[in-house]
Amino acid sequence: MKAPKLKLLLTLVLLGIFYSLIGFSQTTSTATNSSTAHKFYCVDARELGNPQKLQLASLQAIVNENSPVLFTIWDKEDLSWLKAMEKELGANCEQISVDDALARLGANARQVLYDPKQFWGITVATTVAGVNHAILTEWDLHRKTAFDCRNLWTSKAEAYRWALTELLPQCDHSQLAYLNEELFAIRDYAIQKKLFVLSLDPLNDPQDIELLNETLAKFPAQTRVFGWATGDYARKEMGQSPVAVEDALVSRLSSRGMMLIPSDFAANLSFYDQTAPYIGKLTQQHLDRDIQFQAGKRYVLLVNSDGDNVQFDLRGMRQEWEAFQKERPNIPRIPVAWTISPSLVDVAPAVLQIYYQEATAAGGLDEFVAGASGYAYVNPGSMSGVNLNGFVHLTQRACEQADISSIVILDNGGRPPAQVAYFINAYATANFNGLWLAAMPRYVGAMKGTAFLSERIRIGDKTGGEVAQDVKTQDIKSNGIDYPFFMIYGGITPEFLRDFRNNLDGSCVVVSPTEMADLIRQWNVSLNDGSR
Repeated sequence: MKAPKLKLLLTLVLLGIFYSLIGFSQTTSTATNSSTAHKFYCVDARELGNPQKLQLASLQAIVNENSPVLFTIWDKEDLSWLKAMEKELGANCEQISVDDALARLGANARQVLYDPKQFWGITVATTVAGVNHAILTEWDLHRKTAFDCRNLWTSKAEAYRWALTELLPQCDHSQLAYLNEELFAIRDYAIQKKLFVLSLDPLNDPQDIELLNETLAKFPAQTRVFGWATGDYARKEMGQSPVAVEDALVSRLSSRGMMLIPSDFAANLSFYDQTAPYIGKLTQQHLDRDIQFQAGKRYVLLVNSDGDNVQFDLRGMRQEWEAFQKERPNIPRIPVAWTISPSLVDVAPAVLQIYYQEATAAGGLDEFVAGASGYAYVNPGSMSGVNLNGFVHLTQRACEQADISSIVILDNGGRPPAQVAYFINAYATANFNGLWLAAMPRYVGAMKGTAFLSERIRIGDKTGGEVAQDVKTQDIKSNGIDYPFFMIYGGITPEFLRDFRNNLDGSCVVVSPTEMADLIRQWNVSLNDGSR
């Protein structure tokens, strides 16, 4: 009896060792997969010509379909983001050439051919590439051709109407792209998401305007429009500037309940779009020192502008931000609000996470607020009640996820007060903490617990000392009431901040957006209860 028992025991021991080894092997394999799951590649595209850049952008769209695999260095700011992404994703990037990327990562991808002589054809070909999950190219890459756009159309109108019939049913109907033919940066996102792409004059050309209206009519309210209308559509002989083109597009979209997400130079969106699984809950630090309102004090909110522009968040703002944070130990420790696009929560969540982490590491004096006018660039006063409520709801959802509690609103400064009150009420119903009204007449107060304040001083070319002097000397009294709140809006640099702080006196207090909203509510209560 002992021999069988001993044999059984040895068998069980051996089986245990065997299964332990299997388990170890599986664990090791899983760990290896986990460690390589975040591996990604990068291509330096700064010296490439436009045709190769278009190829590369379309390759990104395909490769990044399910995870962040291919990152492209289009400009110097991308070097900063590359370093940040390596840290955030927990992996080092392998740099490869564009030819290597095409061969290794896009070996099985088909091609869509376009004719560079038909400039407007690049736009239609981009939509074709998205629908066919293919690489955009002007020459034969010796691979299977999904579609050949050459010699098909004789005019822009003919090409666009063909695209509306043949391609639009296969495109995403919640977003589209407004993209100048010369640009490549956002093309990866347009192709990745199968967006309908257009580039039309919204201001002057009757045929383009007709095509634009025909296209927009096929999309619902709340459609997100990525990109920008080129300022080249402005006619100098008519006294027009690029701003006239901007206003024409934003007004046209807003009247339909659509929204513009400025992003024409936003690189690597197809990569950033896939970063959500690698980050946790988005949380920023909201500075709140429990400041109590005091009569005789002047309260100042400094707001850095242009962050509603996604391409600015990724490019110009990145430069300014890094220079600012580098100087943070050497400049006055006073709060600054930075506008940023809440749409990043959907298209580039890791970008928000990195800004928040860096702000906290620098001492928590920088707070991010939504750029004009919430989720995207709209004129809220141009929207119908239903469309405005839909837009505010979308903004509320994104801001909650992004931990953003207040918004800069940009609208027509000539709106009647009742119309302004109407859209303030729409935002207040969504329980935002504060609304900062850019380019608007003097409004200050609170509605349903939401504080609001108009821009008082635009920085422009003014020095920090000049702005400080304005704050100290401007009359704050109107109809016997003191209005001691100053929203200062524009580009805020370390030099400006030093000069500004050095020229203030003890009567002025610089506060964060969270603090300003609370102070306005305190002031509003004191007016209503007669304590002032």
